[in-house]
Amino acid sequence: MQVMMRHDVTTMSGYQGLRTILFGGLIIGAWFMAGVVALARGKWLKAATLIGSCFVAAYIAQATGLIE
Repeated sequence: MQVMMRHDVTTMSGYQGLRTILFGGLIIGAWFMAGVVALARGKWLKAATLIGSCFVAAYIAQATGLIE
């Protein structure tokens, strides 16, 4: 008997989906939240730098195929 497993409901493999969740969700999300915390503390320049670079990193990661 052969058991077939589907890693993901989309066209991504399981590894690609895991990499997308880890990099896209956790790392870039934590980076963004660090900017939000800096904004809440009143450090406007640090917040703008963190949040802006977060979007740049997400764009580069998507353009290079690291995340989809």
